[in-house]
Amino acid sequence: MQVEELYSDIQSYQITQAIYTAVRLDIASYIDDEGKTVEQISQKCNVRPQLIYRLLRALISKMIFIEKAGKFYNNEKSSLLIPNKEGSLYSFALRSGEDSYQAWSNLYEGMLNSASPFSITFACDYFEYLKKDPVKFELFNKSMAAHTKREIPTIIDVLNLDSHKSIIDIGGGTGELLSGIVKHRNITGVLYDLDQVIKHAKANLADDILEKLDLVSGDFINSIPSGIDYHILKFILHDWTDEIAIKILKNSRVSINPGGKLFIIEAMIDSKQPESSAIWHDLHMFSLFNSKEREKKDFEYLLRESDFEINKIITLPRNGLLKLSVIECNPI
Repeated sequence: MQVEELYSDIQSYQITQAIYTAVRLDIASYIDDEGKTVEQISQKCNVRPQLIYRLLRALISKMIFIEKAGKFYNNEKSSLLIPNKEGSLYSFALRSGEDSYQAWSNLYEGMLNSASPFSITFACDYFEYLKKDPVKFELFNKSMAAHTKREIPTIIDVLNLDSHKSIIDIGGGTGELLSGIVKHRNITGVLYDLDQVIKHAKANLADDILEKLDLVSGDFINSIPSGIDYHILKFILHDWTDEIAIKILKNSRVSINPGGKLFIIEAMIDSKQPESSAIWHDLHMFSLFNSKEREKKDFEYLLRESDFEINKIITLPRNGLLKLSVIECNPI
């Protein structure tokens, strides 16, 4: 049994690439409620019928798509591969099968050189790469937005926010989390991210949400807008080394209002009972950014160096890519 399991683990790259190929061919979008024959899918995708059948047969073995009476149908899993659908993993599957997949192929070289496999593969760091390619940058933002949308209700439930205060989502992407907060809380919001991200958010957020938000362009490594009560850093610190993470936190500390709160939302590794998704994502952070997921003691160090202290930690139920923790911090 252990040998069979190890065989499967070694060959798991096949699953990533099979899903990626189905997404590139956009098979899930083409299959409607009436189902499609392999010949119909073949004609639409311009791929030989036998190859389409073999791809779908493999994916069905992983409970992706179903086959009935000579036709193929979507199921719960394959429906998540349809672009622009609520909760879609389409963008995530594309990123995983392209940039991430190629970066991981250089994990060995990255280990030897203490450098991110991504930078070895593409001869630049991840965010430089995204800035050079608007299509990839949009794919990244869509992927992150999809992750956030799944988590919004559970995050909002645990955020300790007073009414008539102000909140800033630092590196808040296209504004999904902040939109959910201002929609359900009597609070004013500031969305802060790079100029190209803010432009995308302005073009896509609903008018009633835009009325409740200030959209501000900038780089949180350099500075963070001042005069705001609550700061949110969701999926930010894990992209950066300790040195840069402390710099970001110090920027937060000097700009946050007296009596304010900082909320860090990340996958915290439990040193006593490590959860597999966080451990693997830690290695993924190294592969893309030469950074890491952190344990409680790591966050305590970063916060101590930037004049914050942890007030409380709330671990959320897993509802997507990772099991998240909300770390509520006070300035000291």
